[in-house]
Amino acid sequence: DVYCYSKISSSEANDIYHLVYNNLHASRLSVSGLDITGYARETERPETGYSSKAKGWFTIGAYSVFTGG
Repeated sequence: DVYCYSKISSSEANDIYHLVYNNLHASRLSVSGLDITGYARETERPETGYSSKAKGWFTIGAYSVFTGG
């Protein structure tokens, strides 16, 4: 899961989430020392809201990582 928070606005939390989304989808994932690569895919649309515990807005998305080696 990807959690993005902002104390300023829900729009800023969404902007941060979309930066993470674009970077995850544009990158090949690898682990140094292992002969394995993969990619991440968003599996659920992001949820947005306000957290009284964090005292800020959030956007949360679910991802799965697919690997092969």
